[in-house]
Amino acid sequence: VFFCLSWCCHHGHPHHFFSFLMLALPFGLIVFKCEVPLYTASCTNTVTRRLSLEELVPQSIMAEESYDVGRGVRKIILHGGQGPLPEWKKNTKILFHFRATYLCDERDIDHTCKSCIELDDTRRMGGGPFELLAGLEFKLPIFETALKTMRVGEVATFSCPKDVCQSYPYVSQAWRHVCAQRQNKPLPRAPHTGCCGSVVATTGHDDLDKYTVAPRPLRFEIELESTLPPESHEQDSWALSREEKEEELPALRKEGNALFAAKNYLAALERYRRALGFCEDVLVYRPRASDSWREVAIDMKLPLLINAAQCLINTREFVQAAERCTEALELDADHVKAHFVRGNALAGAWRVDEARRHYERAAQLDEKLARAVAKKLSELERLEKEKTESDRSQYQRMFQSQ
Repeated sequence: VFFCLSWCCHHGHPHHFFSFLMLALPFGLIVFKCEVPLYTASCTNTVTRRLSLEELVPQSIMAEESYDVGRGVRKIILHGGQGPLPEWKKNTKILFHFRATYLCDERDIDHTCKSCIELDDTRRMGGGPFELLAGLEFKLPIFETALKTMRVGEVATFSCPKDVCQSYPYVSQAWRHVCAQRQNKPLPRAPHTGCCGSVVATTGHDDLDKYTVAPRPLRFEIELESTLPPESHEQDSWALSREEKEEELPALRKEGNALFAAKNYLAALERYRRALGFCEDVLVYRPRASDSWREVAIDMKLPLLINAAQCLINTREFVQAAERCTEALELDADHVKAHFVRGNALAGAWRVDEARRHYERAAQLDEKLARAVAKKLSELERLEKEKTESDRSQYQRMFQSQ
């Protein structure tokens, strides 16, 4: 290139430069490929080595590789990913997109034709990437097996015999329901009924029912989008053991209290609801009224119910707040704060007589609340009078207009 540029400039023919360049570049590439070995030197010694193809060519270009990943599943890499294969700990969250195709020829898993039916494509389903937690015995094991062979950003197809993907219809059914809920769409029709009202097993989707009746090989085209280590995301409730849920309860309550103090009532309510769900999962395995039951029900669940009720009152969800207090009173019928907060909720829902009874009961249980209860009762009386006058004026205007 330097020679061409020097000659053209010296002889006054710069337009000839491009002609020489087109001739020189292919020759240079041939020399680079066949004649010029590439070496790299270590900083600590003088030993040199020839670079391998994998070091010269980015992993993203290494594609169309095909091999068996086990149980007759054949993988073909369509687009290579970046970096090393990820090492997954238990509860690592794996985010990926996939397209599932129902192959019409069960004898050839590499078969493709117009009769092959696409069952699902997560990119078009509207629910975002599919999520899987590693190490938790997912009901379709081939997904985790396949993903363990992939790098982030990689796209590959996995052709699977029918015996390794027989549970796919139920995985697909669950994911379709998740996508429908996330988009506020109605769920599919109810199961069919057979003779004499007997229920015939169905997924509610014709294509999945067809696969259930006549299984065929499936081909999954998977793109690994990202992986999140366990410590970087909040684990789903179902992925936690009872012991882990019980250990997390105090932290959830503390987070909710901090959010409530900051007047972030919706976020606080979400923390309280998660904690209450954990309480239910823990209590179901403990004898009622035992010390271990009271430790969770009275010391943890009851305060969470009242805190959740106060969040609901502050977001003007008075009926739901009253229901939470009812649950608390079922655990302890003489809980002072539960009566007082339920009185607030019922007053907000304009159930004045019920509110008054709970205020009075709270004052009976704790004399220190007498002044606060008297103030609440006085406010109720004032609101009742205002409402009566407002209703009277409204009725008078109605009759006058007639």
